[in-house]
Amino acid sequence: MQLRDLGGAAFAHVEDESGRLQAWFRADRAGEAHAMVPMLDLGDIVGVKGPITRTRRGEPTVLVDTVTLLVKALHAPPEKFHGLQDQETRYRKRYLDLLSNAAQRRHFATRTRLIRALRATLDQRGFVEVETPILQPIPGGGHALPFETHWNALHTDVYLRIAIELHLKRLIVGGYARVYEIGRVFRNEGLSPRHNPEFTMLEAYQAYATYDDMRELTEALITAAANAAAVAAPIPEDAPVTSATAPSSCMPGPLRRRPRLGRLGRGRPGLLSADVISRRRLHRPLPRWSVQPSIARCRAWTVGP
Repeated sequence: MQLRDLGGAAFAHVEDESGRLQAWFRADRAGEAHAMVPMLDLGDIVGVKGPITRTRRGEPTVLVDTVTLLVKALHAPPEKFHGLQDQETRYRKRYLDLLSNAAQRRHFATRTRLIRALRATLDQRGFVEVETPILQPIPGGGHALPFETHWNALHTDVYLRIAIELHLKRLIVGGYARVYEIGRVFRNEGLSPRHNPEFTMLEAYQAYATYDDMRELTEALITAAANAAAVAAPIPEDAPVTSATAPSSCMPGPLRRRPRLGRLGRGRPGLLSADVISRRRLHRPLPRWSVQPSIARCRAWTVGP
């Protein structure tokens, strides 16, 4: 709470997740409640009860009859005007940043809506959400340094996963047609205010799908996330894909479709024909990193692990 004592009356702002409301302590109305005002400090958690009225400026206000001190603040929070300015303190003591900055609290609420929208979009399309192991004997699915730990019961070293990919692919092999996971992954590389070694990743896999299917799914996911975050005006789910409703119209950049094949083949007839592409794939050596160690030998070439 924030408090302004004017002698015969006092005003305070009480705030929670739903917003902020002014409380008015009047000595002639609630003597006991007004007598508690000198004992209240910035940051105290209080409960107030009374009728709702409006001040001369039209601000909705609780005319306090009773006040209950729920939690006493033993340390002064960051001052209310400038808030918490030190960046390192903001990241190390996130609770202080949330206490003094309502915009940061809205970020967490936006993230919750965004994750809910992604789940709803995938669930509507028949995807099954799963949870796969975080501790893995061999880190795979990506190129990154893993975090290593020891499993006492098994007397073996294990790694925190660097990607979700491999277990989801095994589920596809096991008979699932559409699976996804929203989970934490850990990569032991670098650290900055914009790069956390522990982060959330979404991966989805669909059997028998083409590039166009996955492109359409990606556009639907990003559009749902943007609508949930109120980045653009909501787009109806059944709206036809036109220039007015396509994701590129409301979100510039990544979703804008740009034809590339025509530019690559311009002036060179037959460059992108199916037989040429197939011949080039057959005779072009693969990079060393492009295959798994289990697919190491082929008749035309040998690829190391």
